[in-house]
Amino acid sequence: MVNDSTDIILGNATILISFKKETDEFYLDFDIKTDSSERGMQVNELLFDGVPIKFISKENRLIIHPKQKIISGEFHEIKISYHGIPNDGLIISKNKFGDRTFFADNWPDRAQYWIPTVDHPSDKATVEFLVTAPEHYQVVSNGIKIEESNLNNGYKFTYWKESVPISTKVMVIGIADFAVKQEGNYN
Repeated sequence: MVNDSTDIILGNATILISFKKETDEFYLDFDIKTDSSERGMQVNELLFDGVPIKFISKENRLIIHPKQKIISGEFHEIKISYHGIPNDGLIISKNKFGDRTFFADNWPDRAQYWIPTVDHPSDKATVEFLVTAPEHYQVVSNGIKIEESNLNNGYKFTYWKESVPISTKVMVIGIADFAVKQEGNYN
């Protein structure tokens, strides 16, 4: 969720991950706020297969120790709710007209500043962006726009889905008062 009054974003990441080898710990790249600066992300909750779990934050990584050893080939779901002001990756600024904009610039490994992920170009995944933003913004992203609906509270929900696995460096969104011209319909 983004808004007009602050640079703080609210995020919920759901990650379905397949493990290639047996392990008792793994990590996700994520820029955790560790000092008194106003920038960086803070984790509100981390769930591993629906169960709250503790983690260690070290050098822009969430180090996660599941209660049981992970077996090769298993799939697990990690859910992370978080908030903060991104240090990088999601650029919150004003355009040349003075209008507020939000643009992801994850190249080459800057997604970790606003999305918990494995932030390496060789690790590809499908991605879905479910964005709540003030209703005057349009949201663009990779893939196909699945839904756009007003929430009747001054905000709008937009859902984009990319079904082809891509690197985090190209998983992007843009949120702005875009000038839109409809050229036709497509399937």
